[in-house]
Amino acid sequence: MATRNTLSYIDQPNERGQGCNFCAACLVVGNGGAKGLPNMLYYHLGALAGSVCDSLTVVPEVPNWESIRVYPNPFSNELRVFLPLPENTEVELALYNLLGQRVRAWDMDLDATQHLSLDMRGLAQSIYILKIEAGGMVWKEKIVRE
Repeated sequence: MATRNTLSYIDQPNERGQGCNFCAACLVVGNGGAKGLPNMLYYHLGALAGSVCDSLTVVPEVPNWESIRVYPNPFSNELRVFLPLPENTEVELALYNLLGQRVRAWDMDLDATQHLSLDMRGLAQSIYILKIEAGGMVWKEKIVRE
């Protein structure tokens, strides 16, 4: 069995037809008479940011939105929110009245307890919509100030 010391490759794989720039036997492989290319991965290169092929990055955890708890509801001076998200997740919360006007807003980092406490003093007795944005997801809940 003869070994080859050249490889063919496609220079522009996203182009169709002749535009792909196929090059037959253009890459000289200096493998010193070995019977093929090295096939061991080099893991010390590290993660390639933004690559969809990178197996070294951690896949972000998808929020379990069904487990979110907002309590007490109805509330008086304080509203508590339980978010099942990883520690240090950036969370944006906004409170809207029934006219769609933003009444309050908070930007917070979630700690290990996964609980947030919101000061609701000074709000009129009414129905509000609490909007939570985290991890590219949006969640809304109707809450009542008694």
